[in-house]
Amino acid sequence: MSDAKIIAAAIASREAYDKVAPHVVDSDLSPPGQFWWKLIGEWYGRDRNSRSVDLSAIADMGSTRASSSPKTRTIVETFIRDLPSHVSPVNTAQALLELKRHNAGLELAAAIASGDTKKQSKLLPVFHELSQATDLKTRRQVKYEYAARIDQLFSKVGRERRIPLAPSRINTRIDGGALPGHHIILFGRPEVGKSTFSINFAVGLAIKQAQRVLYVGNEDQIDILKARAVARATGLTSNEVEQDTARAIALYNERGGEERLHFVQMFDGGPDDLRPLIEEVQPSVIVLDQIRNLAGSADGMVQKLEENGQAFRRLLLEYSLIGLSITQAGGSAEGKAWLNMTDMDNSKTGLPGTADLMIGMGADQTMLSRDQRALSFVKNKLSSDPTSKEGLVVDIDKSRSALK
Repeated sequence: MSDAKIIAAAIASREAYDKVAPHVVDSDLSPPGQFWWKLIGEWYGRDRNSRSVDLSAIADMGSTRASSSPKTRTIVETFIRDLPSHVSPVNTAQALLELKRHNAGLELAAAIASGDTKKQSKLLPVFHELSQATDLKTRRQVKYEYAARIDQLFSKVGRERRIPLAPSRINTRIDGGALPGHHIILFGRPEVGKSTFSINFAVGLAIKQAQRVLYVGNEDQIDILKARAVARATGLTSNEVEQDTARAIALYNERGGEERLHFVQMFDGGPDDLRPLIEEVQPSVIVLDQIRNLAGSADGMVQKLEENGQAFRRLLLEYSLIGLSITQAGGSAEGKAWLNMTDMDNSKTGLPGTADLMIGMGADQTMLSRDQRALSFVKNKLSSDPTSKEGLVVDIDKSRSALK
């Protein structure tokens, strides 16, 4: 495996570094890789709360420590400058450890076959440690957080802390809005309007509620999604935006779109790869479009959805975020207006179990002809009101990516 990938993964994620650090030896890395690996270890050693390495800061640090030889300095600086930009830190760490385990196993087998007991005694503990390190059972560091004191409790979870969502009509079903840590799941059939809902949701929170929003896409082209958000934020149709882009840009900037709404495409990443984005953007809201496309170690979509849902919810709680994640409805939802939990594709319990609010988006032929959609509140822990499970019919304007 390229040591550049190992270094990139360690810079992007402390979890990846901690996973492989006990097993990496100098021979795994080139001389420039060894140089940067040492600095990464120093970075994490100084700050146990650091979740990633500031690339520009460590590059500056490395420049001051590099050899006085111009040739050596160039090699070291080129290495850090040319690191791969798209790596999945957790998966890269796992792949490295599995490769080391495989190679150690081959060496051990050869030592056993040749009767080399001295080499066997040396390799057995190495192979055992690598086998434990590549066990698919996740080893989490347990953390605790006590509930707030009673005199502070309702300033944290009271109604005044709730942030209204978009479209605004759904706030009548959720006691006025959502709190940091709440996980909202939207599911529906392809082409029913899930992206329209997501964009409308993100823009509403960024523009009307002045929240910093991180929109992570791993399916649709991210620039197209942002262009649709420009239409929603400005109130212009997509054609009007095309005809007068200067006006659209001015309105979008004036209303805070560029400042508060951040669109990012993520390739091949898992839940933990959201951490660097969250720490860079520092949002109060994150939209994940779609959760089913996140990488994961589980076998099968059902287990993968459950693990991704649990991991995403942990991030929301850890960083105090409101989160919206998108997934698909199964074939049973085709042409159906009002959905229920069993209409979610590949998950009837696991992923729904991680949700505080779960909305099914459906439409029958009549609704489609009228540009309407049905929103079913199939799970709602945000309100105990008798009307909290009553569905809503909303109008959809695809030209502006709007729901009303």
